[in-house]
Amino acid sequence: AWMVGDRVMLLSGGIALPFFGWMMISKEARAIDRASKVALLALSLRMAWAYPWYLVLMGGTFLGSRWYYRKRFGMRYPELG
Repeated sequence: AWMVGDRVMLLSGGIALPFFGWMMISKEARAIDRASKVALLALSLRMAWAYPWYLVLMGGTFLGSRWYYRKRFGMRYPELG
């Protein structure tokens, strides 16, 4: 990202880099899950900064998915933590 001048990916990757470092050291499933979630959240929040309507879309998708999985399968998914 730095070599091609992509600041969006550079910022998102910089935020997620320590989590991926810990993932490589610990090799635990929880660390892998957390690193992936942080990377996706950082990129999504950066895109919401550029396009505020994306935050509304992201929130609606999260709430709609959560409702669907609760009704259909009786489980709490997706989760933020």
